[in-house]
Parts: sequence; C-alpha cells; structure tokens
Amino acid sequence: MLTPSLLAALAVALPAAASEAETANLAPPTEVAETPAELPESVLEPAPVVEKWIGTLAVLGSRKVPLLGKVEFRTDTQVLATATEEGPVWTVAQKTCRVNFPKVAGAKISLNETAPQVMPIAHFNWVPGEDEWHAGPWGSGWDENDHDGDGNPGITFHVQAPFCGGDIYVSSKASQTARGKPGKDDTVVEGVIDIHVEQNILGARGPCLTLMARDTKEWMRGQFAFVRVEDDATCDSVKVDRFPDPMSEGN
Repeated sequence: MLTPSLLAALAVALPAAASEAETANLAPPTEVAETPAELPESVLEPAPVVEKWIGTLAVLGSRKVPLLGKVEFRTDTQVLATATEEGPVWTVAQKTCRVNFPKVAGAKISLNETAPQVMPIAHFNWVPGEDEWHAGPWGSGWDENDHDGDGNPGITFHVQAPFCGGDIYVSSKASQTARGKPGKDDTVVEGVIDIHVEQNILGARGPCLTLMARDTKEWMRGQFAFVRVEDDATCDSVKVDRFPDPMSEGN
C-alpha cells in the first residue's frame, strides 16, 4: 500500500517523465565525481560514557589513644565519584561526602559538619582486567590550610573522651591502592583497599591532647564497594542508607 509519505518520497526520487520531444533536447548528463559526505564528529567518535557512583571505604586499624593505649577502630568514608570510561580504563574524580568514626573504648571522634565535603577531590584510574580490577597508587589528603573554615589549621578533629577530650588540628597525606571485582546488580566494583597515611598534628585544644597528641604513620587495610546512582546525584541528595556497606554479608 502506498502511504502519503511514501508517495511524497517517490515524487522526489522519481520526477514525472518528460515527453519525447523534451527528452530529445536534453543534453547528456555530466558525470560528477562522487565525494564522500563528511560525517559529524559525534558519529565518528562516540561520546564517552560518564556515570555517577557512590561508595563506602571501610578501613580497619589500630591507634594509640592517650591514656587508653592501643585500640582497634573502623572508619567509614562515604564518597561520590564521577567515572568516565576512556577505552578500557575508568577515570575517576572522587569527593568525600561523610566520614563516620564509631565510638571506640569510650572515645568518640567527629568532624565539623562541612569538613568532609571540602576535602580535596581525589583522582585515579580503575583498570579492569580479566580476573581483577586495579587502581592506584593515588594520593589524597589535605595540607595545613584551614580547609573547614573554623579558624584553625588543617581540619579539626573533635575528641570526646572521659579523661582526654578536646580538639586536634590535623593535616593528612595518604597513598592508596585497591583491587576488586565487579559485583552483582548495581554494584560496579568491590574489593580491598590498602592505605599508607601520614597525619601531622598542627595544634590542639585541651591540656591532655596538647601534651599527648603525636604525628603518626600507619598502614591500614579495608574493604570498599561502589554502586551506580542517578547522573544528577550529589552528596546531599543521596540518603545515607543508600551507601553500600562493604563489610555486610551481601558484599
């Protein structure tokens, strides 16, 4: 059946036949060399794939706490990453959303509410392999500048402890490597992270912390998991309970 749109197309492709007289007076067609049409750059080079991931880095370690001695701890850092697929590599720009320090041996550490999101963005590559994904080493941390805007150098850690409370002003430098495998459902990758971190005490408030706080160098190991989220996701728009727990039984 000839639809109106098909008839219109045929009218353009096959114009009405000329009479014999008109045909006799027509000059022979001139041969025109065919030149390939230039394709838009977007057709020749597909746009890179860009995704938003959220992840949790759960780090285990031990630390000497003034008057309490060596205590075990776990630190959960929730992050938001913009990941761009460039060939076989994912290039990642990762910002910190929240840092949670569970209470250990009666001591509780916390940050100013705005501190995590003003920490410098970390940049690194994920390289997928046949058996494992690898990343790093990459650097992260902050210097002695007043990043959280409270008038003190570095970033302020608030320490609540029965005998040795107060504030510590810290700069931090870390080197990290990670390896993992793709997970199930929306889990992009999950695995193990190793961190070497150097923390320098820039000052303190409180007589005990002023006397006892010291610079530290530590190797720590933890687990991580990243999942895909909406392209317009931000640290504020993603609810806390949506961040994966890499140490749960499901991961």
